[in-house]
Amino acid sequence: MSKVVIWGLKSVRHSHRYIHSGFYDAFQRLGHETYWVDDSEESQKLLSPGTIVIAVNVASKYLVKVKKVKYVLHNLEPKSLGLDTDYLNLQVYTSNSTGETIETPVIKFDQRSKTLFQPWGIAIPSQNWLSSRETRSSSEFWIGAVWQNDLGQGNKEEIELYKKVLKSNGIKFRRRGGTRWITRKGISEHKALQLVNQSAVGAAIVGRWQLEHSYIPCRLFKNIAAGAIPASNSNMGKLLGISGVFDSQIGSLVDQALGISHQRAITLNEEAKRGIHKFSYENSIKRILQTLG
Repeated sequence: MSKVVIWGLKSVRHSHRYIHSGFYDAFQRLGHETYWVDDSEESQKLLSPGTIVIAVNVASKYLVKVKKVKYVLHNLEPKSLGLDTDYLNLQVYTSNSTGETIETPVIKFDQRSKTLFQPWGIAIPSQNWLSSRETRSSSEFWIGAVWQNDLGQGNKEEIELYKKVLKSNGIKFRRRGGTRWITRKGISEHKALQLVNQSAVGAAIVGRWQLEHSYIPCRLFKNIAAGAIPASNSNMGKLLGISGVFDSQIGSLVDQALGISHQRAITLNEEAKRGIHKFSYENSIKRILQTLG
């Protein structure tokens, strides 16, 4: 087994902290000697030959090139570290992803650019996943951000519409902060699953940019793990090979989801859970190590 260093964001509040946390736990479950450190000069002492480093651009100020260390980089230009070899670019899958398909259409490896494209997937171990509830509540819990930027990559407009549609069906939208893996004031991972498990719909609502680029958010995987039916205003079911309620019209999406019987909801959720196992962080790591060489 390799020594692995998860570089950065150990003590910093950031949305990508959840990703690093997921990698840290999954590498440990796979039996690797794993360290998670902050982006600091002091952390460089762990970069010994044979080490694999997982790093991201937002926490890479003190990351340096060390001979015979292999680097897995997200949004971080290899040349900025002086790397010509011993690296793999890691990117999330979108419709713009290129390269050879691996296992499923949403996982690709581009040999020319040394880039592995795949969804972030599900960090929560399957033994912690929840079953579907028999009764739905009159609340819809949304864990995490409602946001927007100049590129239209956020979900603010779509969430406002989602709120209105839910309200017309007697359902109250309740936003809760991110998990503690992102911010110390967040809720626990288990509590997040419990809240989504109680939700009336549990849909993964995406913004315009994510819809147009077939981006698959972590939220879809988490909501399935929480016992929700696969549901989104983006056709992620076709991408992932799972059945559910996928409709770009949010009003129609909610109507369809609320019309599903409990037994059908159980069936859809159980089938989806089997379908997303290939997107566990453990399987993601295995692909990373295979393509890293």
